[in-house]
Amino acid sequence: MISRNAKIRDGLIRAAAEGRLHHAYILSGPARDAKIACVEDFAAAIFSEGGGGLFGGNSDPVTQKDRIRRRNHPDFYRIEELEDPEGGRSVLEQIRELPKILAYPPLESSRRVILIPEAADLNDSAYNSILKILEEPPTHSMFFLLCRDAGELLQTINSRCQVLRFAPLSDAEILEIVPEASREMDPGTLLGWSEGAEERARFLLETESSMALLKSSCEMLLDLWEIGRAHV
Repeated sequence: MISRNAKIRDGLIRAAAEGRLHHAYILSGPARDAKIACVEDFAAAIFSEGGGGLFGGNSDPVTQKDRIRRRNHPDFYRIEELEDPEGGRSVLEQIRELPKILAYPPLESSRRVILIPEAADLNDSAYNSILKILEEPPTHSMFFLLCRDAGELLQTINSRCQVLRFAPLSDAEILEIVPEASREMDPGTLLGWSEGAEERARFLLETESSMALLKSSCEMLLDLWEIGRAHV
C-alpha cells in the first residue's frame, strides 16, 4: 500500500510531467526526514529526465539522488543549518546568495530545486530575502520550505506557496516501520511523543535517557496540574 506521504511525492512528479507545478511549496508536518526525502526523490525523478539545462545530463533517479545527498548536484541547492556559523556561511548568507545563483538557468536539468529544511527558524532578514524572490519567482526554479505547521511562517510567504500537509503516521504504521517500539516498556508513551514521525520514534528508542526524561517531564506536568487544581 502506498503511504499518504508517498502519494504527495508521486503527485509532485505527476504534476511535473503534466506541466502543473507551482513555483513554491510549503511541506508541513512533524516528520522532517520524510519531507526531506520527498523533496530529494522528486528532484531525483525530474533530474533523471535531463533536458533543458545548459550542459544537459541524464542518469537514473538512484544516481541522481546519491548526487543530491552528497551535495554534488548543481541544480539542487539546500540551505544548510550550521551548528557553528563561524565554520561556514550562515543561513542568511546562503539565502542572500540565491538571486545570484538563480540568475542563471539550470546546468543539467529543466528545473532547479531549492530546499529550506528549517523555514520556521529564519530571521526577519532571511524572510524578507525569500519573499523578494517569491514575489518575482525565477523561471525554471522552485522552492520547498519545510516546517511543522504552515502557520509558523509569515502570511506573505504562505500566500505565495502551495501547502502540502504530511500527515503523522498512525500508531499502527509506526509499529510496522519500527517494530522494536512494541517492545518498549511503555509503547503508548513512545508513540505519543513520536508524534507520528518515524525518525522521532527511532530517536526515542536509540537514546537511552530520552524516554526516562519524557516520563519524568510528564510526571512533573501532572504534579503541576494537581497543584493548580488545589489552588482553584
